[in-house]
Amino acid sequence: MVKRLLFLVLIFYALVLLQTGFFIPFGEINLILLLTIFLNIFEKSEGTIGLSSSVIAGFFLDTFSNKPFGFYLFFLVALSLLIKLILKRYIQFPVLIK
Repeated sequence: MVKRLLFLVLIFYALVLLQTGFFIPFGEINLILLLTIFLNIFEKSEGTIGLSSSVIAGFFLDTFSNKPFGFYLFFLVALSLLIKLILKRYIQFPVLIK
């Protein structure tokens, strides 16, 4: 668990640096948002990596943005919780029974 979180910290830090430093000429490509949505959709509904990644990504985006601190943190955590709620209540994945 600690290794996964450390890996996520490094990945999100690298993506924030790429997004704020190199991808400015390409417009508003939000790699952090895409990765956060991807992690939350493809994780089990009981997992905590998606929510942890939202907190880490929100912290880094808040650190490198000019918006009030906590804006991206709140937005990504709320998005993560909304995705988990929708997946748990309204979407049922088929299970193959042998």
